[in-house]
Amino acid sequence: MLWLIQQEKLDEIRACAQAGVRASEEQQKAWATSVEARAGSDGPRNLTKAGDVAEIRIEGVLVPKMDFIMWLFGMDQTAYSDIVAALSAADSDPEVKSIVMYVDSPGGRVDGLFDTLAAIQATKKPISVVAACACSGAYALAAVAGPIRAKNAASQFGSIGVAAQFRVSDEVVDITSTEAPNKRPDPTTESGKAVIREYLDQVHDLFVDAIATARGTDKDNVNSTYGRGATLLAGEAKKRGMVDSIPKPTLRAVKASAEAIDPTAQDGGAQQMEKQNMDLETLRAQHPDVFKAASAEGEAKERKRVCGHLKMADSTGATKVAFEAIREGKSLFDEDVHADYMSHALAKKDQDNRQSDSDGAGNVTGGVNKTESQSGKDLGDLVVERLAAMSGQGKVVA
Repeated sequence: MLWLIQQEKLDEIRACAQAGVRASEEQQKAWATSVEARAGSDGPRNLTKAGDVAEIRIEGVLVPKMDFIMWLFGMDQTAYSDIVAALSAADSDPEVKSIVMYVDSPGGRVDGLFDTLAAIQATKKPISVVAACACSGAYALAAVAGPIRAKNAASQFGSIGVAAQFRVSDEVVDITSTEAPNKRPDPTTESGKAVIREYLDQVHDLFVDAIATARGTDKDNVNSTYGRGATLLAGEAKKRGMVDSIPKPTLRAVKASAEAIDPTAQDGGAQQMEKQNMDLETLRAQHPDVFKAASAEGEAKERKRVCGHLKMADSTGATKVAFEAIREGKSLFDEDVHADYMSHALAKKDQDNRQSDSDGAGNVTGGVNKTESQSGKDLGDLVVERLAAMSGQGKVVA
């Protein structure tokens, strides 16, 4: 599986996949309902319109199609197919004059990326990008759509590179035909790693070429100055030509001198001089639209955090851990919280296995008549005969 994604997010996905948590029947039904709702909705869910401007939101991990495990753990994700559908809808809407792509993504899977880049290039209406996080595959989308405006000085860009994920097991042995030794390279050997890296380099070359062409530079410049796989903040990214603009802060404390307020003022000017603070109530009164948008975004993120903890509590039985994490405002992937969840998940799995063994033993002994006076045999003999009958082997003779 090939990834164009930040390492931190890839580690989270791996931890989720390795957790061994099984979805409940209710969770599976909720997932099915979510998929049906997406399929039956009116237009792409990541597309909104404001006047003659269409906004396409690209948030979370980029995937070919929505992933159940990521949904189960409350992780944001955007399907490449949804991006393509949103571009097509906006481009064909006569009311839409321009498109803004809002990007907040660490990147994701390779499969689906290049088709999406082609869809962006084929879009006739002008596109601009506002990015809070545009890393790896998401940066390629932003670069091709461009120009790129950072949401703020803390916005992240880069992580340009390709990674492959392998799970090594002693229980699996791959054997290839004589003339195809590189069909199943062994990632535990240097020769196998060399074969895999050669393929990754080919994908990397296509990836960087798309970025270089869109940014008006060459591949050597992208490889040497665009971070070499590192993530950069907006200021540094702009210095290196990766970003076009960074907005200046609009909400800030201002302290002016008396002369600046009123050059002719003396005592009155000193009285006017004060620090202007923008608190929530002032923001609500002076900028109701900004306050509403900020509140809605905050509520949505908090809802996802709480739902993620509740899903983990339902799957692992770690109700106390979930409630404490919710109350203390901790993330689902806080190291201590994650360790507690995994511990409970393993304990629950062990308990389920013991219960299964116990149920099996009960099925064996359930039909045994424990009264020796009726058969003249002790319980051990009866259990052996019961096992033999269940397996279809007839009577067992020691």
